[in-house]
Amino acid sequence: MIPISRPLLGEEEVEEVKRVLLSGYLAHGPEVEAFEEEFSRFLGGRVCAAAVSSGTAALYLAYVATGLQRGKRLLTTPFTFMATASPAVQLGAEVLFADIDPETFCLSTEAVKEVLEREEIDLLVPVDLYGQATYLDDFEALSRKYGFRIVEDACQAHGALWKMRPAGTFGDVGVFSFYPTKNMTTGEGGMVVSSDEELLEEVRTLRNQGQRGRYEYAALGYNFRMTSIAAAIGRVQLKKLTTFNEMRRRRAEIYRELLDDVDGIVLPKEVKGAHHVYHQFTVRVKGGLRERLIEHLKQHGVGYGVYYPRLLYDYQPLKRFAPPGDLPEARRASLEVLSLPVHPGVSEHDVRKIAEIIKSFIRERG
Repeated sequence: MIPISRPLLGEEEVEEVKRVLLSGYLAHGPEVEAFEEEFSRFLGGRVCAAAVSSGTAALYLAYVATGLQRGKRLLTTPFTFMATASPAVQLGAEVLFADIDPETFCLSTEAVKEVLEREEIDLLVPVDLYGQATYLDDFEALSRKYGFRIVEDACQAHGALWKMRPAGTFGDVGVFSFYPTKNMTTGEGGMVVSSDEELLEEVRTLRNQGQRGRYEYAALGYNFRMTSIAAAIGRVQLKKLTTFNEMRRRRAEIYRELLDDVDGIVLPKEVKGAHHVYHQFTVRVKGGLRERLIEHLKQHGVGYGVYYPRLLYDYQPLKRFAPPGDLPEARRASLEVLSLPVHPGVSEHDVRKIAEIIKSFIRERG
């Protein structure tokens, strides 16, 4: 079986975890601080970083730190993972949705403008979906015009660039996830990044039970700290990230070479100005054939993913936030998208094999 994703961990990670275990310092400490500093440098020193226990925790704290609360309004895409919206709902905010760009699967600038012409919002959350960051400078310009804040959900875009600027460094706050399927992992973990030191200090306080110093409680906080074990893994993974991303891009290039003219398969587009890191290589399967192609892949031992089969407002907890009319591009994507293995753990030979399996399906159909 060729899996859709697999964390790539080696002896270096094992040795660093052993070192931390033997040190006896397992909770949040100097190891986490070193990881934060190195992650900040990876982003070009544009932002400082605060490590947390998960990507969801990172989003939650970013929302709190940017003032999201009951009576406030957040605008985002319905074509994303639930964690983009769920912390906002838990904080009592209203969630609004705008449609996506059919070429990038990310928020459409024009769709956001249409919402802003009729609605006031407090926070915009663009999602760098599948590893591509797009048009984020346009959103910053809209933020200045309309007076809302921006949290960039870069949970799938470690190392991606937009106009040579790292994903996660746009707007007021950026957030990352280090779940095992991501381009780099800490097992579980996340990172909040910002150039606003006051905002980031609030995140640091809230992640640590609201403490600014030991037993100096400044707020009601949470235990959203990252462990030293997770940070040790992350420090090694961060050193490998550029190579991992280059491997993903090479696998994507092979898919493009072999599937470019295959009828019924629409390949993902890397738009001008973007540096895509292919957290997922996501194609569109046209003609209502996705489920049949999935069965064909399963029969040949090929893993796949459908990210995402439903829009966020299709789910019961968010149904009350459904827009007056369905968002057609997001809906179309949910019915057509199919992600193929592109991670460094899949060989170039396997990528070529997968492409041939897809071609065989198209030939049989024809």
